[in-house]
Amino acid sequence: MQDSFLHLKQEHGFTLDEILALFKDAELMMPASLFKEEGSPLSLVVHYLLEDCHLLLKDIPPLLHRSYHAVWGAARRIKGRRWIRLEETSYHVPMSCFSSGLSIMESIVVYLKERLGLTYHDIADALGRDDRTVWTYHHRALKKRRTS
Repeated sequence: MQDSFLHLKQEHGFTLDEILALFKDAELMMPASLFKEEGSPLSLVVHYLLEDCHLLLKDIPPLLHRSYHAVWGAARRIKGRRWIRLEETSYHVPMSCFSSGLSIMESIVVYLKERLGLTYHDIADALGRDDRTVWTYHHRALKKRRTS
């Protein structure tokens, strides 16, 4: 699908909105193993979208519900970093799981826990985090939801 995005952008001049309309049933997904890499979660997502999905920097903030400056800063921090080949994973995270009120990791954990029904241990294995850290992400997200 990533090659399809690139082809439509370069060869046919489609915008991101036009491409998303064409692929509205096929959502852009990220492998959960991405978060086993070293770096901030936002930097990892931005780097993945820039390098593997070939999106432009200006197209990323609306997908992540983040400001342009936050995305630009994340891209700058990870610029020039050697990209390690991602592991095969059973779990993929859709771009639609990101919420403006939650952090990147909170959004991912909520998706894996509530939508896929994974245990904290399975999520921890998929993300390369400790079980207690995953529990903390989930409970922070729940607390933020209650106060919103």
